[in-house]
Amino acid sequence: MPSSSPATADRILEYTTVVANALRDVAIASQIPFLARVCLLTLTIIPMVQSAKLQRERCLRIMEEIHHSLCALTSLAIHSDHIQAPEMLDQIAQYADILQKFDSCLRSQRELGTIKRLFKQGEIATQLDTCETKLRTSLGIFTAKQTVRLASTVVELNIDTETRHQELLELISSQSSSIETLSLLGRDSSNVSSGSFSVLPASPKIFHGRESELEELAAILMTDPARVVILGPGGIGKTTLAMAVLHHPKVVDKFQTRHFISCESSHTRDSLIAIIASHLGLEPSSTSERAALALLFAGKPCLMILDNFETPWEAPEGRAKVEGLLALLADIPHVALLACPLYTSRYIY
Repeated sequence: MPSSSPATADRILEYTTVVANALRDVAIASQIPFLARVCLLTLTIIPMVQSAKLQRERCLRIMEEIHHSLCALTSLAIHSDHIQAPEMLDQIAQYADILQKFDSCLRSQRELGTIKRLFKQGEIATQLDTCETKLRTSLGIFTAKQTVRLASTVVELNIDTETRHQELLELISSQSSSIETLSLLGRDSSNVSSGSFSVLPASPKIFHGRESELEELAAILMTDPARVVILGPGGIGKTTLAMAVLHHPKVVDKFQTRHFISCESSHTRDSLIAIIASHLGLEPSSTSERAALALLFAGKPCLMILDNFETPWEAPEGRAKVEGLLALLADIPHVALLACPLYTSRYIY
């Protein structure tokens, strides 16, 4: 891509924002795993590229390729069943991981001082080379899956960003009824059981002597991302404190979705996934983990309280897997996590 004028750069980022938001709507409606994460990461990356000073041209070229890929994924999500094939879902998951690496690279650039950036130019360029190569490989896979339809013109390699963007808008406009149908199917899907949605426990009727801890905990949950552990022996009131903060006015105002999940019967990662999926309204299946993560990525700010977390945590042979699941949940910036495991010391924030 030749040197970009400010207007060209702004247009690339604007168009990528449009397609990311459009694809996110499709992802929420169709519940295709990992698509929402791709969109969320893209929307997080855009402002960092906007303010990037080092390797700016390279970053804009990568953004143009991301725009290209999102157009292809939008077309596939609307028109093709191929996107639900296991190999395509794996490819989308890999694409999200590459975007995560690009995001991390941009963040590290931003955090470095001017002198350190100069000394690390070679290292940064190598990281961007790797991201660009992998993103381009994924783009080739996405475009190769296109069927010969009107939408396939959106992702022809030889058209410019302006044309691709306009044809994307025409595609979305012409398929608006299809997207609405997908949305209805997504809400009424057999994979969602309204009877399985999380039922919140009532606010404790008796709650004395912990008011300062309650206010401190609520304040911590107002920060992003909130990751909190309440530690302590049995009987000191960990669960009561967690239930109280669940109904704190500030918490209720910030988190439209709240889940109180008892992990007492979860002895493995798989059983923990099953319980979390159940609270999200998903039927148990081999894809519960992907579906749950996709739903959380696509959703609104959410508070997830994991009570009795010592049960899945205490088995040494399965702890690494439980840690892995916790790390995946922690990767979702708008999901606040509050865990209450049994411990021998007093609670710690």
